[in-house]
Order: sequence, then structure tokens, then C-alpha cells
Amino acid sequence: MAWQWKHGVASLVTTNQCPGELQMTSGHNENKETVPRIEPTATYRTLGVCLSPSGQTDESFSILREQAISFATSIIGSHLTQFKSYWSDIIYFIPKICYHLPLLTLNLKQCEILMSIVLQALLPKLHFNKNTAREIIHGPEDYGGIGLPHLYTYQGLQNWHSS
Repeated sequence: MAWQWKHGVASLVTTNQCPGELQMTSGHNENKETVPRIEPTATYRTLGVCLSPSGQTDESFSILREQAISFATSIIGSHLTQFKSYWSDIIYFIPKICYHLPLLTLNLKQCEILMSIVLQALLPKLHFNKNTAREIIHGPEDYGGIGLPHLYTYQGLQNWHSS
């Protein structure tokens, strides 16, 4: 990555603006291999999370959205009980999505979109109206809420714990 400064503001430069090549050897092999370069705005997958050096989350959000749709579709078509539907969200969906969150910076709107996709499928299984106030859905059980975790809260907690 390379930066270009204009009037005290840094911006990432493209591979065309800053050409270069990195070659490395591996172990006892003395043959040099060129490491492929990607644009700073491109997204690449590493250990299951799609990252972009520039911090853009559009492609990562798109992948998470597809996972939310897949989960919601499987919930709608299932014969899971109320209890099992609730726990499928807590034990399967939330950890699957939260794995990505410490490395991304999703905004509240993106988290709301992911949550609404899942809640549209999950709430009828839990015998709640899809228009139930989100304060009840995400509120603590001690105060009459359902206690379903919200991704935006998880993202903040995970980022706080990792610092």
C-alpha cells in the first residue's frame, strides 16, 4: 500500500500510480515468486473474512447479507419449534456473522438490514408479530424483552474486547 498526501489528507494510490513488484522465496527453494498485488479498494478473503485495505465494507456486507438470506430461508421452510428457532439464531446465526465483526466496521444501517432479514423469518416462529418494537426484541428478558442480540451491539462489544 502507498499513500498520496494532498493538503494534509492521505489517500491510497492505485497499483498503476505506484508500480512495484515483491518477490519472495519459500523455505529452501531459491526460486523467487512474485506476490500478486491487488488494488487497495479490492476485497479479498482471508480466513473466512473478506477485507479491503481501504476499509470498504460493501462486498463484505453483500456476503453477510447473502448468509442472512440463506439462514432466513432455511428458518421459514423449517418445522423447528419456537424453542429451537430461538436457539438456532443464538447458537448458529449470531456466531457465524459475529466472526466477521471485529475485522469490519459495519454501520448501524447495515446491521439493521441484516437483522431485519433474519427477524422477518424468525419472529413468526417465535409467535411475535414482525412489527413488534425492536426494543422488545433486543431488550433484556429481565425487563420483558426477548433478549435477541443485535449485531451492532455485538460489533461494539467485540471491538472493545479486542482492544
